[in-house]
Amino acid sequence: MEGKAVQKRTAEEEQGVEEFKQFLRIKTISQEGHKGANWEAVRFLQALLDQMGLHTNTVECIQGKVQCSLPSS
Repeated sequence: MEGKAVQKRTAEEEQGVEEFKQFLRIKTISQEGHKGANWEAVRFLQALLDQMGLHTNTVECIQGKVQCSLPSS
């Protein structure tokens, strides 16, 4: 990468990258089929959103299957 300046990430950006890597490690339906850890993924994302002050409501139309997680009003 000669001639290109490499910028260091801020602490906030570094934290975001680490959280994204944690999320990618969750074995969801895309990796495990119908036995994926979808609820684990939902709880992980909800915890991050809660930390940001964004609260959600989760809708489960079919038992055991997460349909969507919506911002609460």
